Amino acid sequence: MSSAVVRGVAPPWREHAHRAYLVGVWVKGVHGALDVLVAIVVLVAPQLVPSGLFWVSAELGDDVGAPTAIVAGTLRSVGTDVLGWPAGLLAAFLLVHGAVKLASAICLLRRLLRGYPWAIAALVALLAYQIVDAAVTGSLTMALLAVVDIAVIALVLREFGQLRAERLEREPAA
Repeated sequence: MSSAVVRGVAPPWREHAHRAYLVGVWVKGVHGALDVLVAIVVLVAPQLVPSGLFWVSAELGDDVGAPTAIVAGTLRSVGTDVLGWPAGLLAAFLLVHGAVKLASAICLLRRLLRGYPWAIAALVALLAYQIVDAAVTGSLTMALLAVVDIAVIALVLREFGQLRAERLEREPAA
């Protein structure tokens, strides 16, 4: 069978890459929404944050290698790092971080061409923070999250290129 692509039929690897892209963008969007929600809780009831972080991390468990254990470890690590912050600073950080992720996810899921460069820039900036944090703290979890974010950025860049090509194909020659 030829490796040529039949017009209108995408090879399976493209479908898998697109699904991975959608999952990555949805996860970023949900994470952004949670950040915004936590920012509101920090502003309204800051006394709930420490117990909430540690309750959630305890519920996720500590099974070595399990994804929930990674999230639990990250929550405990982040929790101990940020609990010393003033509530206003923590809320502002979470609100900006969450709003940028949420807005980026919405633009990407709605396939708004103008939103892609902004989303990519935001993802790269957040990745830079993760890399610096991983290097400074020696956090393996943060390093693993950075690797995942590199994959998400690559998928976003791929999707952006495909969307631009589709739009150029549909535009009549000037």
